Amino acid sequence: MTVIDTSIEIDRSPAEVRAIVLDFERMHEWHTSFLKVMQPLPKGTKTPEQLVAGDDMYLKFLMVGTNVKIVENSEKALTWEGGPALLFHGIHSLQFIPLDDGKRTLFKNGETFTGVFGQGAGLPGIKSNVSNLYDGYNKDLKKRAEQALGEAGVQA
Repeated sequence: MTVIDTSIEIDRSPAEVRAIVLDFERMHEWHTSFLKVMQPLPKGTKTPEQLVAGDDMYLKFLMVGTNVKIVENSEKALTWEGGPALLFHGIHSLQFIPLDDGKRTLFKNGETFTGVFGQGAGLPGIKSNVSNLYDGYNKDLKKRAEQALGEAGVQA
């Protein structure tokens, strides 16, 4: 098993950060590096907010597209899993943890890889590359959320 955990503090409430994450249609406006598409399946049947455990979602990251299953979609987390269990299975979670009485957010972005090839995700070069990709998403999200804060004229 290989675990990758990244996090960043964001000067917005968990609900506001989650709303940005779940706005799949506008993700391309603020994040363009590795995660390209997040889309409920079948297309057009549900909004991201309506996804529940067991629902399907399509992800495209870098040049790879895959279908995943939602594990959790709550105020606290958006979690999905995918891949063949014995070969290369991942459980990915985006967590929205309240800080300062809910005025700020600790955003956690991580994945647990299992299976024969999942161990390879733990190799030093690969693990650091994946961590850097997740950190990039985190920084883009922070910038988007706090930029929106500034545009709203609200003080942190």
